[in-house]
Amino acid sequence: MFDPETQFEKATARGPRLSDGVRVADLIDLEERTVCARLHSDEEIYRLEMERIFGRCWIAVAHESEIPNPGDYVTRAIGEDPVIVSRDRSGGINILLNTCSHRGMNVCRAEMGNTKFFRCPYHAWSYDATGRLVSVSAEQEMYDGALDKEKYGLRRARVATYAGMVFGTWSEEAPPLKEELGGITFYLDMAFNRSRSGLEVLGPPQRWTFDANWKLAAEQFSGDAYHTVMLHNSLAELGVFPKDPAAILLGVNVGTEGAHTLRCLDMEGVMAGLGAAATEGMFDQAPPPGMDAELVAQVTEVLSTEQVNAFIKTPPVVGQVFPTLAWINMLLPNAASEIKGGVITFRTWVPRGLDHMEIMSWTLVEKDASEEIRRATARSTIQTFSDSGIFEQDDAESWAGVYRAIRGAQGQKQRLLYFSTCGEPIKENGCLTWPGMGRDDIQWLFWKRYRELMEN
Repeated sequence: MFDPETQFEKATARGPRLSDGVRVADLIDLEERTVCARLHSDEEIYRLEMERIFGRCWIAVAHESEIPNPGDYVTRAIGEDPVIVSRDRSGGINILLNTCSHRGMNVCRAEMGNTKFFRCPYHAWSYDATGRLVSVSAEQEMYDGALDKEKYGLRRARVATYAGMVFGTWSEEAPPLKEELGGITFYLDMAFNRSRSGLEVLGPPQRWTFDANWKLAAEQFSGDAYHTVMLHNSLAELGVFPKDPAAILLGVNVGTEGAHTLRCLDMEGVMAGLGAAATEGMFDQAPPPGMDAELVAQVTEVLSTEQVNAFIKTPPVVGQVFPTLAWINMLLPNAASEIKGGVITFRTWVPRGLDHMEIMSWTLVEKDASEEIRRATARSTIQTFSDSGIFEQDDAESWAGVYRAIRGAQGQKQRLLYFSTCGEPIKENGCLTWPGMGRDDIQWLFWKRYRELMEN
């Protein structure tokens, strides 16, 4: 019988070799640009990921606007480790391992709320919002009143925020979040840092699960434009997308060596494909997702001239912050053929086992958005990128279908192909850019970073 702990200890003791002697690095061929399907369906590899990916990277877990007041908290996960994201009395944000220092029980079992302390239901050890141990039941009788509470607080992750999104990492060696994101913020700011007041969430995240390995979703959102031509073809039939594949694939792929990637549209090509006007005055015709027309002037105040020009001509529409934060920033016509509200959402891929994952998806709007835009943005997101959305159902069925096809003894040996390329990238705005057709270049960055972390 497979014992995850034993197998994990054996694998880490030998370094990057698996129990059958295969090196993880050999499953990713850098020269041929292929990936062995075993990476999606091997329990031993999955256990290594929990330590080498989720134990070392910055992982998004929440949005600041979910916990605006002292005492507010939500419970989430970093990999398979349960965490509490809390706002303390000084206004600071904490990410705490939701595991009692005494005997390991969850100290918080609610999904969200407001509290002065977290009390373990097992032996009633209590902790404040910073994770400090503040009270122990029967302390005199059990410890003669001599327990050093400072030694037994909850384990704390490092915390950092970007544009209201809250990240945590267990690693002391990980670079600061701003350094980790690097040049990709030039483009991310267009989606998340484009106004004076900033964005907030519309309620708690939507959550749903399905049977697939987490990487199948993550690597698609790292830059797979190709699937749109076939998988989402029904949207072209409805007039939401151009029917010409070239108009869909043409754009700018952007990435960093850290595998933070995004896809920018070629708006002139898209508008021409839809028979619409040129991009001049684009914001006047359709404000960015989640934003009222009255707030558009703030875009030019907050962003640089270079960012504004890029936002108009090649707006970023979908991307991924390695390893598990994906986002969508997209204008789509509603049922009345109006472009209003759009879709602005970020989501995380939460592994719930080798073959099971949870999506947590937040809808965002400007803090100063009108009630009309709030409703329109929520409606657009539900129709497209929710558990019942027209895009989401296509994607989820494909991820689950791939997993079913590759988990067998022969399917695991399949080599998955990523060799379609636009050639050498252009270095621009602190990033690597591939203008042209949406080929495999930025998706391949995901697998290069994954290999590096799993190998070292």
